[in-house]
Amino acid sequence: MRKKPEPNSITKKYSIFKLVSSLAIFLIFIWGITLLNFAQESAKKSQETKKTGVYAFGYDIFRELPPITEGPVDEEYLLSPGDEIIVTVWGQLNLKYPLTVSEDGYIDIPDEGGRIFTNGVSLKKLKSLTAERLSQIYSSYINLENPARSTAFVD
Repeated sequence: MRKKPEPNSITKKYSIFKLVSSLAIFLIFIWGITLLNFAQESAKKSQETKKTGVYAFGYDIFRELPPITEGPVDEEYLLSPGDEIIVTVWGQLNLKYPLTVSEDGYIDIPDEGGRIFTNGVSLKKLKSLTAERLSQIYSSYINLENPARSTAFVD
């Protein structure tokens, strides 16, 4: 003869099934709410896109940044009064000249380098003018005619 299952084991199985199914229904409900919220947020973003144009994620961060006023510039940049220039001589001779273009449009190179007119001159042209002037002062270190013989270089 078979034994009848005890009422406690059937009740336990039924209560576990009831608990699992209740949990599944609850999770489906939460998932549905999450999807609904996501759909509403997407609709808001699409309305913003229609009003303002193309929406790019993170673009707003860069709208708030101030313009760059320091750092390297293009070689075709035209100098004007107030610009700051750093002339560096490196190699066997190490010098650093922080210079500012005067209101008259000149820079004054120390150590008998004299004045160089810079107003409206490109940065590329200024490099060659400065190297020329420094090669006259430090001719034993800087040789522009034959750079392979130079022991110091101008930047």
